Amino acid sequence: MRFFSLLVVLLTTTLTCSAAQESRIVAVINENVITQKDLDNRLKLAIVSAGLADSAQNRKDLKDQILNVMIDELLQLQAIKKESIKISDGDIEEAISSMEESSGSPQGSISKLLKANHIPESVIKQQAEAQLGWVDYLRGKYLPMVQISDSMTEHELAKLQGDEQKTQYHIAEIVLPINEQISEEKARKDISKLRSDIQRGAHFSAVAQQFSQASTAAKGGDMGWLTEDDISPEIKAAVEQLETGQLSLPIKSSNGYTLIYLMGRQRPGEPIDTTISLLQVQMPYPFLATEYEVRETSEKLTKLARSCNTCAEFQKKLTAIEGSKYENSGSMSIDQLNSEIRPLVAHLKQGQLSEVLPTQDGAIAFMVCSKREIKQEPWTKDAVRNMLIQKKLSLLSRRDLRDLKRHAFIQVRE
Repeated sequence: MRFFSLLVVLLTTTLTCSAAQESRIVAVINENVITQKDLDNRLKLAIVSAGLADSAQNRKDLKDQILNVMIDELLQLQAIKKESIKISDGDIEEAISSMEESSGSPQGSISKLLKANHIPESVIKQQAEAQLGWVDYLRGKYLPMVQISDSMTEHELAKLQGDEQKTQYHIAEIVLPINEQISEEKARKDISKLRSDIQRGAHFSAVAQQFSQASTAAKGGDMGWLTEDDISPEIKAAVEQLETGQLSLPIKSSNGYTLIYLMGRQRPGEPIDTTISLLQVQMPYPFLATEYEVRETSEKLTKLARSCNTCAEFQKKLTAIEGSKYENSGSMSIDQLNSEIRPLVAHLKQGQLSEVLPTQDGAIAFMVCSKREIKQEPWTKDAVRNMLIQKKLSLLSRRDLRDLKRHAFIQVRE
């Protein structure tokens, strides 16, 4: 009985210590706090959604960057609350869907990821609320004052029409700033680690969504199509050395450190993008399959695909084969595809099957369900004016966030 009582005391003490650790305050931002549990949940979301290993070392290495992002978001949420800005649940769900789309993930994948890793949905919802609310805050504060004249619009329109005769680059970015919380050495070390993680298979857009502190983070770092005239000299120098699908070395700039991913290069007259939807299929091997049976399964999968004209027909026939699996990617830019998948399908036409890949789980291949080239739509004055407004608001966003930080009470506890 005495042993049992002692065991109860030990277990109670352990649980109490664990709860105390989770509720420990790691940062105070004006009237709000960030607890250790808040930070742990956000770290876990950032790490697993980016495809990184959820290791103690990764958590240690990335803690400061994630904490800095969380501080910025709390300042934004405080400003949003002060202006009585409300973001609906529907808008938040739509923003989460956009995150999935920009990272090339199927709808509902974030919800599944959260459940599988025991992360509260409130973590991703707060992130989406801060992003959406901050846009509304900036538009409400500055839109009446942002004046874009007809002459400015016409000048920009002429420039954009001229750009159609120049090579354009589809670029994505990850930006880690240098500030009071993050030293230059720390930013350089962190961005080098993120680069290594991406090279080992982490998805660039997911890493950008969770770690980048540029205004493009919500779009997976996507900066859109730009000419060399639209980018800074240091970015231009890096882009010129890249092939499509390649990642730059860390680039030092006035804001901090930047990683650039070249998603596409378009020369005059070429389509600006190609959208594609894929059916990923998997056919199981027999138990303890021999080399001959592995090869035979791949041939069976290829033969089955050739007997079908559409993904729907292929999917129906796969359903009849026990153990077979399939998943539709939905429509996305071909530039969003994983760098290992893109070369397998880029040259294929609709209805064609890629090379079959042998894996531990079975034979895997990709059928092209649809493929469409997208041409540049002619620019209109309204579109150009809206673009100039967004550029202005982006500049004001950085300025306002710096001002909020400058005047806030921020205490980071070790």
